[in-house]
Amino acid sequence: MVETLLPAHKSAIEKALDILAKEEFESIDLSAISILPATCPAKILPHLAESFDVDIAGLNEAETRELLQDAFLLHYYAGTPYSINRALAIIFAEAKAQEWFDYGGEAYYFRILINSGFDITGINQELFARLIKTANRYKNARSLIDKFLIDAEIKGNIYIGSAAQSGITTTIYPSNSADILTEGEIFFAGVVHTAYNITIEADKQWITI
Repeated sequence: MVETLLPAHKSAIEKALDILAKEEFESIDLSAISILPATCPAKILPHLAESFDVDIAGLNEAETRELLQDAFLLHYYAGTPYSINRALAIIFAEAKAQEWFDYGGEAYYFRILINSGFDITGINQELFARLIKTANRYKNARSLIDKFLIDAEIKGNIYIGSAAQSGITTTIYPSNSADILTEGEIFFAGVVHTAYNITIEADKQWITI
């Protein structure tokens, strides 16, 4: 016989409803419910972000899930280079912070390095704003952003070509020695393959914190 937890003085109808509700809840499959950032339904991600005290504004779903999975470590190491670099990498994989003493900058400043390789797609003001916001959230209170340093490698081909015409002019005089005049030009063709790095700096004067 199914028992109810209601006190003995409750009516038979109340006890019957309690037993019915118990049976209904026990029949529900709760295994599909997940609050894990990697597998939970997308619609509950904002609620997880609020409960984890994580700002997901401007992030897509994949970035949000990755940030929420690291929420504990980001809070635990908040104010350290690890926390800043981990958060920056979620926004842009090849972005990281470099402290002032590593590049001869002003004391207690740091710069953000962005290595875009051959692809500069997405390097724009919106990305800078997101990186600034993220860095400010996880840095310590003393440190300030100095500048952005963008390292982009541009690869291309330089083609060099030329054409030339050459010939011989010979004049022969009777009973005299022959004067032979040779005129011509040297032609060459080649292909040069080159690659070089472009560094773009954006200083702190235009960075809004």
